[in-house]
Amino acid sequence: MTLPRVVDGLQFEEGQIFESPDDFKQALAWFAMANKFTFEFLNNSRSYYRIVCTVEECKWKLTAGCEGNSDLVRVKKFNNVHCHTAQDVANYKPTVRSKYIGKMIKEKIAETPGYLPVQIRKDFEASMSVHMSYHQAWCAKEWAKSSITGEPKDSFKFVPWMCNRLIDCIPGTRANYILSDDGRFKQLFVAYGCSITGFMTACRPILFIDACHLTGHYRGVLMSVCGLDANNGLYPLAYSFASTENDENWLWFLQELKHIIGDRTIVLMTDRNHSLLLGIIQIFGGECNAWCLRHLKENFSRFMVRKGIKNKRRETGLKMLNDIAYARDSRMYYHYLVMMHNFNPQLADWVKDNDSRHWANALFPLKRWDWMYSNPSESFNSWIGPLRECNIFQFMKDHVLKLTSFLMKKKVTLEKSKTPVGPRIEEKIRDNQERSIGFGYKNSLTGEYTVTDRDLKRYAVKLLLHECSCLEWQMSGIPCPHAMIVMGPAGLNVYDMVDNWFKNVVQQHLLQFMIPPVPTHDEPSVEELSNAASCIAMVSNSIAEVTPLPPITKRPVGRPRKKRIESQHQDKRVIHCSRCHKAGHNRKICKDPIPEL
Repeated sequence: MTLPRVVDGLQFEEGQIFESPDDFKQALAWFAMANKFTFEFLNNSRSYYRIVCTVEECKWKLTAGCEGNSDLVRVKKFNNVHCHTAQDVANYKPTVRSKYIGKMIKEKIAETPGYLPVQIRKDFEASMSVHMSYHQAWCAKEWAKSSITGEPKDSFKFVPWMCNRLIDCIPGTRANYILSDDGRFKQLFVAYGCSITGFMTACRPILFIDACHLTGHYRGVLMSVCGLDANNGLYPLAYSFASTENDENWLWFLQELKHIIGDRTIVLMTDRNHSLLLGIIQIFGGECNAWCLRHLKENFSRFMVRKGIKNKRRETGLKMLNDIAYARDSRMYYHYLVMMHNFNPQLADWVKDNDSRHWANALFPLKRWDWMYSNPSESFNSWIGPLRECNIFQFMKDHVLKLTSFLMKKKVTLEKSKTPVGPRIEEKIRDNQERSIGFGYKNSLTGEYTVTDRDLKRYAVKLLLHECSCLEWQMSGIPCPHAMIVMGPAGLNVYDMVDNWFKNVVQQHLLQFMIPPVPTHDEPSVEELSNAASCIAMVSNSIAEVTPLPPITKRPVGRPRKKRIESQHQDKRVIHCSRCHKAGHNRKICKDPIPEL
């Protein structure tokens, strides 16, 4: 898409009126660019502008000035005659100002925030036939963003206003912020009242806590906590802005979280961030903290590499750790631990030293619904990605709209559902049914069966109690393969045996709590906030509570990273050689002979 040619039809004449000095100067810049000349100001004040061509002895000249005390600029005298030689034309170098280009692309940036500087440069050169550097394009985009969202330093002044607006529009919302002793912004916590009610009444007692880095002007981290809906989908509960992940910030975040969930027993799935673990122990106690297996496997993998265990042996060690983590009773847990000890005693010692009560199924004291990974947190970080470069005020406004759209999509999906459970739960049930093929069973008592699997192992299934001796049904809430094979003969409905947390009735109840509209059309200007702060300061001698100052941060050198660092256990794209068309290497390091045509 090319940019509009703003110079088409642009002319200057005596008596012409411009609405402001900025409009006058911008029109003058485009006019000079269209006519291939440069100019300079001999006088540059609101009352009198005198502009001449930079070529010596050129007669081109324009004078203008504001009308009285208004912002209107009137062209007083204009001589549109140039005296240029062929060499003057050859020496012409256009002056490209990022501010003027930013005004041109402002609407485009508002519609498409991902409009890249490379594309801006290409579109500008196609529309204006003028070369522009990448840096100028980047500065133009930054100017356009600032004009849309305001200056980053001013965004913190709107935090109190936006917190009050959220509390007024969404009943039960907790929007709280704290400042440092010198009045600078320190931390923000937001949890919508509808999200709190939805989680407390229609979500399983398990939460996923994580933090991701922000890429805006002041950087910082975004702390988040989310739950699961009836279809094992993401359900955002709360978020928090902070400068970094330290003990103090995590402790305050967890105190706010404790305030909204009360005394309900909750499983908290986290990575092993030291500050986060200390805060959980202090606020919730240690028993409820479940550790993400993926992060644990990454640490375990690095430990094996340090001990010289690589390649196939490393893969074997990871598989053993996986077996230990997924073992459902203590007998199997210690069985796999002994196998690991026989494989390498140092690896077994590592398992013992890393408190397996927090990550092993068999030893964890609470029900974690078979969730071993913090994938919902990763999903939230990916979902919130486009907002990570916004300033704090813009983030708060856009998050409301983004979450509203997110929940509405869930509602539309629910209305199309033809089964009592969601598609993900339906897929899990079908998978367990396929796993049960080939099992044998015998009826013992009413609703109780002895099931024999393909390895001739026998399990006791109690349908009325929703129990199986393999413990999978009790831990996951979904009937295991041993229970699936006997539900038909027992005359039971499969969906009735699924925990209520997974049913569409609960999902429908959850999605009743939608976010009401939050109007921001009447948001005050920076000047209005400053005036209000001055009035309050006259009474209370304090202005910090009204206009928080921006935090003091130091931006690192270089371009901010946009993409997160992927886990070493995450599936990575397989490269293919364009020379031999084989996988695993590229053309530069290809050593295979050229294939015959």
